[in-house]
Amino acid sequence: MILNSRIKSENIDIAEECGVSNFFLCDLVSKMNIASRARIKSIYVKNTFVCIGVLRVLERYGLILNFKVVDDDKLSVFLKYYENRPVFFFMEAISKPSKRIY
Repeated sequence: MILNSRIKSENIDIAEECGVSNFFLCDLVSKMNIASRARIKSIYVKNTFVCIGVLRVLERYGLILNFKVVDDDKLSVFLKYYENRPVFFFMEAISKPSKRIY
């Protein structure tokens, strides 16, 4: 995943051994992009190992406020804004069959 932000640009590689389809990760990325443009404070995403790993990294870098487990299959993600503007501008998931990069 490539994160473009006012704070810092980082390439973040998630371990390949998670064995989960990247559908839920792409869903997380697209929901966060849409919500940040619409200035929505929180979103719900599927509770998966990959999503939790990515959200922990985003929280550590200060790109989201926090996230919490709502129930067994849902996470609530609280987006971060600075002076009424999203902290990150654009996020995308890039993957190819030979090497997964999120």
